[in-house]
Amino acid sequence: CGAQRRLMDCVADTLDHNEGEIVKDFKPQELSNTAWGLATLISRRGSEDSSQDTSIEDQASLRILRWVAKSLCERVDDFKPQEVSNSIWAFATLGFGATTTPTQFNTNNEYISLPSDQPEVDRNLVSETLLIVAKNASSRLHRFRPQELNNLAWGFCRLGHYSKEMKVLYEGVGQELIKRHRFFAPQDIGTTLWSFATVEYYDEAVYKAAASELTLSKSRSFKPQELSNTVWALATAGAIPRFVHAFDSTTLKSSHRVSFNEIKSDPITACFAAATTELIRRPNEFKEQEIKDVLWSLSKAR
Repeated sequence: CGAQRRLMDCVADTLDHNEGEIVKDFKPQELSNTAWGLATLISRRGSEDSSQDTSIEDQASLRILRWVAKSLCERVDDFKPQEVSNSIWAFATLGFGATTTPTQFNTNNEYISLPSDQPEVDRNLVSETLLIVAKNASSRLHRFRPQELNNLAWGFCRLGHYSKEMKVLYEGVGQELIKRHRFFAPQDIGTTLWSFATVEYYDEAVYKAAASELTLSKSRSFKPQELSNTVWALATAGAIPRFVHAFDSTTLKSSHRVSFNEIKSDPITACFAAATTELIRRPNEFKEQEIKDVLWSLSKAR
């Protein structure tokens, strides 16, 4: 709406005044909340908005996000885990400073990518910001909640700018997942694993720990996208079920079929079994891409 556009433009003008002199007076929570709010509003923007209207919002948003990124670079130690996580999530949600990578996402989601008037400047700024955040966050990941770890993993994956520091960050997130997998919600499991597999970070212990949370007794709490993301990530990482014939109910004699206890003994097999069961139980809830991802994953499990 017009009021929203005027507000964004006003905030951007205020931050830009006197080369951002006022920005230092903003607390980290206020900066991260501003970035999160921008990303949430724009991601919910209706298709009926005119290109001229969205252009005003886009440019104002970019100006604001630049100040948030600069503040993260300058005083990252002052940002609490949630503030770091929300800021990176906001950058990624809007594609701010994202680099073009050869990685192919297994999704038909139409990601937002704000058209920048300074694309190279934004990419360099975000690259520097991610480098600083990766170094800083890696030493205090134990203070990040599962959702915040998930946001970090997804945000870095979405933005690109792969580096050795990002690899160290992913290894740290993986270790936290191993230690605290019982506290990860279905969305955190699915998206974190998806991010790991997309950037080609593979650690068998990490994937098994995550898979152990998607069982036949818990599978109904997983949404279709969470199910498909999880098994797609396992298949992409080469995490193969120990009992590959557990899903064969037609060609094997009943005496040769895998028992329920055997399925439960292997978290990868149990995870695939749970996702398959849910696809059979509620096929109408799955989008076409989610069905394709589950079936593709099953085809690799052999």
